[in-house]
Amino acid sequence: MDKIGVFNNTSDVLPKITVITVVFNGKDTIEETILSVINQTYPNIEYIIIDGESTDGTVDIIKKYQDRIAYWVSEPDKGIYDAMNKGIEKATGELIGIINSDDWYELNCCEIIHQHYSVQKNVVLYGLIRNIIQPNVFDIYSCSPDYIYKKMPPHPTVFIPKKFYNIYGYFDTSYKSCADYDLLLRLKKNSVTFCMIEKVLANFRFGKGCSSSFTAQKEAFNMRYKHGMISRREKLLKTVGLFFIIKMRYLL
Repeated sequence: MDKIGVFNNTSDVLPKITVITVVFNGKDTIEETILSVINQTYPNIEYIIIDGESTDGTVDIIKKYQDRIAYWVSEPDKGIYDAMNKGIEKATGELIGIINSDDWYELNCCEIIHQHYSVQKNVVLYGLIRNIIQPNVFDIYSCSPDYIYKKMPPHPTVFIPKKFYNIYGYFDTSYKSCADYDLLLRLKKNSVTFCMIEKVLANFRFGKGCSSSFTAQKEAFNMRYKHGMISRREKLLKTVGLFFIIKMRYLL
């Protein structure tokens, strides 16, 4: 099932920013995400939603706002990064941001992004994120461009020129939880400039979508080794150490 929306919030002067949301059975949070996109203060946004054939009422919520969505589809996919790649393929904007169905933008997010993009076009832009730990309990996370090899910029705040996807590739779907960081490291290793905006651009529901399983952590070690962030010895030691930590949790 798919829908090509009749709504295109366009301007002949301002560059188009594409925002992509991927979702599967996200009825409890998707509406807040959608509203944070369609109510942006920036006037030239192309909104794309890729739904993984949800069965919980998510599609009904999408339909409620489909006249404000440029394109949406509900069909099976091969995982979150496959869904993101579908959205990127459909995108026609100069810049692409991805906000998942657990998260939401500040209403001036895209306007702030445009202000910086108008000055620096050949850069990856990102900002600060508010991690919602509990109701009324949060912290602010940031990552300096100088430390990208040590920690990941907050992906919900990242906006990447589409031409960089065309040049350096989309998300690597062989990863199940680390493809976003892998992509950013790929760009960094190819001398793409990263620019951090010192303003909160998005909100992240802490704990949702965060994987601490052995498989996810092992994948993260492999990804870091691939990009030269740790040695082979470090990767093996970290993997073995993690295995015994998790094993002890089950035994205790």
